[in-house]
Amino acid sequence: MRMRKLATISAAAAVVATTVLANAAPAAADGVTGATITSVTTLSGAPYPLYSYVTYDNYLSEYLPGQTLKVSGTSSSGASGDVTTLDLRCYYSDSSYDNVTQGITPKASGAWVAYVDPISREGDDPCVFRAVPHGEDPASLTPYPAFGTIYRIGYFEIDRLPADSSAGNGLDHYEFYSELAKSYPDQSDSSDCSDFGTYLHTSTTDLSAYGPYFWDCAGAVYSDYSATGPVVARAGTIVGGHPAYDPDSTASINGHGDGVEPMAVGLTQDPTTGDVVISEVSDLLYCIDSGGAIYDPLQPTSTNCVSWAPSGVRHTRLASLVNGGNTTVLRDTYSSTDGAAHAVSWTVDDEVNNSATPDWRFPGQTTFAPPTTSQVIDTTAWPQQGTVYTHYDSGTPDGTAALPVGAMTYSAKPSSAVAYGPYEVYSVYQRALAAGGSATVTRTYSVEASATAVTADAAAAESSTAPKLVLTPLPLTTGTHVAVVSGHFTGGGNGFPASVTANGIGAPVSADGTFSVTVPLSALPGLQTIAVSGVDPVGQVAAGSVSTTYANPVGTGTPKVSKTKRAGKVTKETVTVPVTCASYGPAVGCKITLKLGAKGKPVAPSRTVKVLPGRSAKVVLTLASSARGAINKLAAGKHLSGVLQTIYSDPAGGTLAGKRKTVKLA
Repeated sequence: MRMRKLATISAAAAVVATTVLANAAPAAADGVTGATITSVTTLSGAPYPLYSYVTYDNYLSEYLPGQTLKVSGTSSSGASGDVTTLDLRCYYSDSSYDNVTQGITPKASGAWVAYVDPISREGDDPCVFRAVPHGEDPASLTPYPAFGTIYRIGYFEIDRLPADSSAGNGLDHYEFYSELAKSYPDQSDSSDCSDFGTYLHTSTTDLSAYGPYFWDCAGAVYSDYSATGPVVARAGTIVGGHPAYDPDSTASINGHGDGVEPMAVGLTQDPTTGDVVISEVSDLLYCIDSGGAIYDPLQPTSTNCVSWAPSGVRHTRLASLVNGGNTTVLRDTYSSTDGAAHAVSWTVDDEVNNSATPDWRFPGQTTFAPPTTSQVIDTTAWPQQGTVYTHYDSGTPDGTAALPVGAMTYSAKPSSAVAYGPYEVYSVYQRALAAGGSATVTRTYSVEASATAVTADAAAAESSTAPKLVLTPLPLTTGTHVAVVSGHFTGGGNGFPASVTANGIGAPVSADGTFSVTVPLSALPGLQTIAVSGVDPVGQVAAGSVSTTYANPVGTGTPKVSKTKRAGKVTKETVTVPVTCASYGPAVGCKITLKLGAKGKPVAPSRTVKVLPGRSAKVVLTLASSARGAINKLAAGKHLSGVLQTIYSDPAGGTLAGKRKTVKLA
């Protein structure tokens, strides 16, 4: 576990802000009687929270200004209409605040605008913006409502080598956020400490009141694990059987060796919800010794690693801080960058506060218990997706803000796990990357003040990281014998590749998850349902179906009678009827039967022919000799008729009888 950073703040980047303990005093009767902040934006259009950059380690760090804020609002005054100036403050509680901007003069209409310089106060408690009468401590803050919920103060640090001046590139990163009303978390790069901890607010009015941090370095992928510890020694990440290191690790070992690659870091924050997304992209490197070979022993030094070489694998992590700061989602993707296949293995370290007295409940267990040192945790029977629960205090299973409860939801179970005592669990993942392919695993860490709330968080995490199948509806009816099934499928927390089938027919899935496949319909008319299923890379299934009604009409030819021999005595009479087998779905053929009769009496044996779909044939009937004379007479009188019926058969062996059709033959 890496110790929390004690950041040094640049005085030049900070606005002088004095914390004041308010002494209640009413505003002047004819002065400002109310003020409301209507918007807070940045001049550049970026999200409005402020980020400062601080110094840490012996590498070059940035000193970049935060975003200047444009704060707009309205105010009201007493009966005389006097305009009184305003102070913009950030309140930690009803009795404690910082003056941010003083002496703001509203227009006659009461509208006002203030431009707030960057604030850099790492480690300060969260606060809320309020506009109040200048120099006054209002007896009630009700007329001066806070903007939003909490003014989110934080900083974003990138350490880099002096030779690397590319914006957004560094060796590691660290963030500290005062989030929404629930909590505020720390976050760092994946091989440092990752989820540094989440502090729950214990008061809704005093924002400086919070409990202990819960997760301590959860989701960390360290460079290696000590051979002297109780856990089996191994590198944190292994590519092709060799230890592989990210920029933070290479900097610690030999940051000046040839081949060092920077970490690409990005950060965005939703100005409405306060949700933060941090991205880091690291090309994993092999340690190369003085002889030009890959150096495999653990815990190498600059003497062992004189240079670095690409492993051909890139690690991308997206860390999303959501749910008011109570939930951190870590999505890790390992991808082949050299067009070759790779075997990749990585170890994830999940640790709770060492001051806690925790216990854990792993999937399949019904009770909580503290794991012991070097305890092997059997993951064989774990569900492919599930949740590990833990308590800060084993004696407070229902949790409080001061003694919280936590959950770690995984999108794919690890291949193995081992405990480092009651505070720490290591999970090992193994993946085979196809040439140019990738593998993704998502782990979600939640902290709440109650077991009910953390269970709900875990259920939401399992739902959000489960594979997703969205199907495009088919037309209500169709006259064709095929249907085009399309939609969108993703592997959820496990990414791509993913596979989709529709009625057992494979559908190619594009990089964005869209797919389309043509599926034949049954020859039988009526409602047709097509079963669709998607499978993510670890075998989790999302299933659905689409339906349409097949209404293709039965088609037949137009029957007609061949010429009748009338010269002399009639010795033979034939009736020829041309027929057609309509293309009806995936039909393999038709059996067409003609029954001939005169005035409702049969005068010839029925005749059946087999016809291929879309083809024509002739049905030739020979009249019974005993009926030829009568038939010749009836035919001349146009009394000869026949009944035509088509029976279709489909590939599955089903049959469909068409409507009987009476036709005049003579």
